[in-house]
Amino acid sequence: MANMGKSTKEKYDNDVKDDLADIVPSSGRILFVDDEENILRALRRLFMEEDYEVFTAASGEGGLSVLEKESNIGLIVSDQRMPKMSGVEFLEQSKKIAPNAIRILLTGYADVTAAVDAINRGGAARYVSKPWRDEELLLVVRECMQRYFLINENKRLQEVIRGKN
Repeated sequence: MANMGKSTKEKYDNDVKDDLADIVPSSGRILFVDDEENILRALRRLFMEEDYEVFTAASGEGGLSVLEKESNIGLIVSDQRMPKMSGVEFLEQSKKIAPNAIRILLTGYADVTAAVDAINRGGAARYVSKPWRDEELLLVVRECMQRYFLINENKRLQEVIRGKN
């Protein structure tokens, strides 16, 4: 009989995602950095219905300032092409202030070198192209926030175990 449904792996992956959705909070703090104010407004609108606390900055320097003032930012999403400080440079410097944050590079340019640098130097977990599809960006952000929560929960549990030993 022909395979009429999802593969076993797809079913397993979906079950795991459903289980994670039950235990991982769908909230957190996100920083968006882009020199285009209309992009920042669009991102704020997109995440208005979500249970995230959203911060924005119009430059890399502004983003670093937000990170210095606000703790527990779980996700940093930065444009690549900005004046004075590129997204890669910003993400690289942000690692010193918020080492546990997950990073995404957002850009409208097909720049493979920037993507590689964002991953290698800036610690980016993802690369998202502009213009983005709203559903895709929402999904990517949710997955990254789940990853942030799980990494931090794992660290917390390791500390508990070390304390018991």
